[in-house]
Amino acid sequence: MTNQVSTELWISFASLLCSYTAARSLNDEESADVAQKGDSIRIVAGNAAMELTRDPHDSIGSWSLSSGMGQQTRGRLALLPEGRIDIDGTVLDLDHAAIDLVASLMNAAAGSARNER
Repeated sequence: MTNQVSTELWISFASLLCSYTAARSLNDEESADVAQKGDSIRIVAGNAAMELTRDPHDSIGSWSLSSGMGQQTRGRLALLPEGRIDIDGTVLDLDHAAIDLVASLMNAAAGSARNER
């Protein structure tokens, strides 16, 4: 895959993450914050945070999810030339991957908030 295609897919994926995070946050008291800086995306919701990174040379990267409870989950991701993403061996369309990742983050944030009460 060319670097240009990989970059465009990454930008599209970041946009989908922003959109689904905003949609998921509509009924929450606190909104989640999404920041993309180059080859890194960070989403924070409450005490939970998700970070996604990619190497622009081979389109392979990683993701991590941490909650306020000190729990952390990590995995790998790879952008594929056909516009899909492989997350820990599961190949998904970019939008389905974004939905799943945002759901994981928001569930971690909700669980962290429940445990703080």
